[in-house]
Amino acid sequence: MKKSYCAIIFLAFLSGTVNGQDWLDDIKSQIWVNKKYDVALAEINSRRPAAGSDVFELDLLKAICYCGNNQPNDGRAYFNWMLRAYWITSQDLKNYIESSIANCGSPHTLAQTNNYGALASLTIATPAIVSGKEFFGMSSEFDQTRVARKIDSAEYTSRLQAAAQKDTIRLAGAAQLDSYSIASTQNFMVFVEGANYATGARRVAETLEAACHFFVNFYEFPMPEHPITVYISTDRDGFISLGEKIHGLEISYSLIGYSEMRDYSMVAYDPGLNGGTLKHELLHILINQNTPFLPPWISEGVPALYEVSTIQADGQILGNRAWREAALGQIRGNFNPSLERMMKMGWEKFFSYDDRMDNSLIKASLARSFALYLQEQGELSKMFESYRLQDPLEYDPLLITDVLGKQMNQIQEDYEAWLWE
Repeated sequence: MKKSYCAIIFLAFLSGTVNGQDWLDDIKSQIWVNKKYDVALAEINSRRPAAGSDVFELDLLKAICYCGNNQPNDGRAYFNWMLRAYWITSQDLKNYIESSIANCGSPHTLAQTNNYGALASLTIATPAIVSGKEFFGMSSEFDQTRVARKIDSAEYTSRLQAAAQKDTIRLAGAAQLDSYSIASTQNFMVFVEGANYATGARRVAETLEAACHFFVNFYEFPMPEHPITVYISTDRDGFISLGEKIHGLEISYSLIGYSEMRDYSMVAYDPGLNGGTLKHELLHILINQNTPFLPPWISEGVPALYEVSTIQADGQILGNRAWREAALGQIRGNFNPSLERMMKMGWEKFFSYDDRMDNSLIKASLARSFALYLQEQGELSKMFESYRLQDPLEYDPLLITDVLGKQMNQIQEDYEAWLWE
């Protein structure tokens, strides 16, 4: 089997939030100027359930409030939970959190955050082409795609404004598109490179609109905060060029698609204009907008469910058995399909080599197949909601036992019987 490689990357950028809401500045003022940690904490708790792209910074400020409000144990616990819950690639931000943990007992020594803003997310999925079909693989190689050119934050704000105004010319100019087909729906603007793809662009736009409404209803999300701009190339070289022109990315030739939260965009290589990768990335956007702290097996396994899925007549979208389950079948007996082990993994462990689970291909395939199992058991939305509503100070990675009313050994046994049937 030909191997391919994939990295799914979450980047915490040191920038202000896109929205720049006054209430967030008020919370910071209560913390850093007035030292009213209890007031700030109450406001954070009221805002956090609908915080959208500001949730990361709210969590950072919440931990600081615990430290300042003479609750150092809770403060340290919350900071430590953030290190596990978010995949933070900024070393400066890691250093800040680790320093805050060390100084939590002395709140006056905590350094004021310097616009450590919202969690911006870049998610990447890469397949290889095997026997004419897209076959996805993963490894721990994160050096395939890098930011080669920084895009100014004002440019991202301008793109969001252009999308809200349905300004096709400005968006096409930002993407440096000379010739394109475009389709627009309520929440999406879809650009396909080339002048002869109007029908395909419309199909993708309608597919994404249907998927968006399903995700919003099924997972109880609000609608996207901004219209989502989608850029598609039916040519792999064209797609690589789009990544560089739009987001300054130097990407590997095996890359197939990604999403970027700072301008609410998705970019994909989609020769058939079928939208499978884009459905995956759309759910990433909705998750990262509202609940970016889910464990990796949920954050990756659930979106992967919709890579190969069917839209039903009633609007439901059901994932189907596909290449990931087939891949597990091919290596049956040569890996450890432990759900418990997978559920206890943080981000770095999930995307690194493991001698008992081999590589990230296995972990992501296991996560996707378990999401499919939960869908068929009618427990998928209950599982998702239970994990997203957990109190971080009482976080239980094996909450699934409460959701299903079974012990882990029984869940494992039932899952494997379903998987290998």
